[in-house]
Amino acid sequence: MTSTPGERERRTSERVIALLMLLIHTRHGYTTAQIRRHVEGYAELGDEAFEKAFQRDRALLEDIGVPLSLEQPEDADARHVVDASALLLPEIDFSGAERRALLHAREVWSETRLQTEVMRAVGLLVDPGSAGEADDGLGLPRVVQRLTPNLEVFLDAAVEQQVLAFGYRTAAGAVSPQDRPRRVRIWSALEIGGAWYAAGWDLDRQGERLFRVSRVIGRPEELPGTGSDAPARPADWNPVEIRDRLLGQGEGLRDRVRLWVAPGRGHSVRLRGQAVTPTAQDGAAPGEGWELWETDRPAHDGLVQLCGGLMGVVQPSAADPDVVAEVLAAWRRVAEVHDGAPPPHPELAKPRQSRYRQGQRERVSRLLDIVGLANRAGGITKVELADRLELSPKALDADLRDLQYCGLPERLFPGWLFDVDAESDVVEVRQAVDLPAPIRLSLPEAHRLSAALDTVAQMPHADDEVAPAAVTAAARIRQVLADVGHTGATTSVRPSTGGTDDPGDAAAVVPSAADGGGAGGHEPPATPVTSFWDVHADQDTVRVLMDAVARHRVVRLRYHALHSDRTTEREVEPVQLVQSGVVLYLQGHCRTAGAMRTFRVERISAVEPTGEIAKARRRPKKTMLTPVDTTLEAVLAWHHRIRDLADDYAPRLEAQDADGRRLTRLGLLSEDAAIALAGMHAGDVEVLEPAELRQAVRDRALAAIRRLETAVRL
Repeated sequence: MTSTPGERERRTSERVIALLMLLIHTRHGYTTAQIRRHVEGYAELGDEAFEKAFQRDRALLEDIGVPLSLEQPEDADARHVVDASALLLPEIDFSGAERRALLHAREVWSETRLQTEVMRAVGLLVDPGSAGEADDGLGLPRVVQRLTPNLEVFLDAAVEQQVLAFGYRTAAGAVSPQDRPRRVRIWSALEIGGAWYAAGWDLDRQGERLFRVSRVIGRPEELPGTGSDAPARPADWNPVEIRDRLLGQGEGLRDRVRLWVAPGRGHSVRLRGQAVTPTAQDGAAPGEGWELWETDRPAHDGLVQLCGGLMGVVQPSAADPDVVAEVLAAWRRVAEVHDGAPPPHPELAKPRQSRYRQGQRERVSRLLDIVGLANRAGGITKVELADRLELSPKALDADLRDLQYCGLPERLFPGWLFDVDAESDVVEVRQAVDLPAPIRLSLPEAHRLSAALDTVAQMPHADDEVAPAAVTAAARIRQVLADVGHTGATTSVRPSTGGTDDPGDAAAVVPSAADGGGAGGHEPPATPVTSFWDVHADQDTVRVLMDAVARHRVVRLRYHALHSDRTTEREVEPVQLVQSGVVLYLQGHCRTAGAMRTFRVERISAVEPTGEIAKARRRPKKTMLTPVDTTLEAVLAWHHRIRDLADDYAPRLEAQDADGRRLTRLGLLSEDAAIALAGMHAGDVEVLEPAELRQAVRDRALAAIRRLETAVRL
């Protein structure tokens, strides 16, 4: 009789847990032959099948944090042994603020697997109901979940600094094929500007390199035994330097730029700058009523994006010829890309939905977590257990039923399966004395939790205690790693560095707002995983909105709508903040419009509470960030280096062309919105269809070029 996948998963879980309970029942361990004889599910397998199954089970236990070793006594067979002194998770006496910081850490990851691992780790360390002061987390941004292909391979490789081989396409489109792959010793995985990068030592180019994970081609391959002479991650390696290089941030004052603004238009420039009196060096005004404004120059290609998004209503003055040349070159690229009919493109299809499916590893660790948490507390309520493990009551009941078939191997210890009363409101697991507490965090889990806390430390908070508490909580967790001999640090001499593998990477990352960046001033240390909270938003505005969401305070805000280029004042009943990549949104009931609306926080120029407390509104089940009532459908081609940005527009159909460009059919609000999108990205976004929209983009670019050339007398 064939079994279902669910039945096979349950049997595998029972076998792995039986293997663990057998090994921790005695400090002397067992030989491979004894394990095969005693653990149900092994004996009926042939030699080759048993070896494969046993090695998979052993690797799974190591993955979830079990300290397994193989000891070789004299004149005897080798024995598999669990180090009982390093098996269990130590209790850490976190302060109330540290517990709140840990609960916040559950919410910061956008990658589903990372969030799942951090939620599990926090659930083992902290009771969500014991954070001291009332703090239900309503003010925190709700993070839109994403899946970056191959990210987990780089995350795992960074922990042990393994060598990976992979095909790669640079920002410029050059391809390193899989038959001649890049070979890199991975030092760290970094989230910068909402994108994931892998940093490490390139064995073939003999230098430090940085790779954007979304540009990896195919599945990376581990190369065991390779690169032993490659430098390890240097002790003084600084991820902040990489982030500053990519985002164009760092020390020093920003340059100022002078821009002509059409009458009644260009509100984003007016909101961030100051009106100035023109001089002879600024050249002639482009038209009647145009005004001159001065503002900070955005980092990297931010000036091109600013002028491109407002192509025809904002242009640089003649005071700085280099700026004029830069903007003209960008607008000319837009016009050239949209010249003539586009070549035929592949047929578009519905996007593939990447979903994270929890596997055997997560299932086994969750079942063991239930045992450890229940035993450590001498019994734990279902409510607290479900809260800690982020389980629904139905899922928890199913796990409790499955636990009744787990425990010591029945062949050697008849009647010693776990004794669990699945119907009681208080969970107790009897006949599990060898597991009196949860198993320690695995090394990857501990690093990812400490990295999440570093991210919490960078965020703005309505509660001033949370950011510094996140720093101390992360330090406590790193101390636990050090106590068991895992620091993730290195002591090698720093080699000469070559910088990013992709010169285009700097331009591929959308620059942060002028006043964005790490709110707490906290610089994450060099570890296997680092995340920067590079959200585009004024930090004080975010704090006010977090407090308003948590306390249901009505706010009055001034908002600039990009597609209409208008600034309006609104009264809003905040419902939730939503973070998608580096963009933060406020969703709430707009009293001015009389309906739910979504606002990009970076476009809010002023916000203040009115003093009124609104009736709490239910949070939407889905975070709809793209416009529903779009009036224009278009097919766009996204250059490889910015192809990930297409996700923000919820493509309905998509494909990839021979050049690696991402082709998408999507809905847009208006012709102006489409032109702004093409102008912002200076030829990296091309309108393919409809033909009249493609021509409108070219016409707008040519008109803007003529006006700028005339104004500066080129």
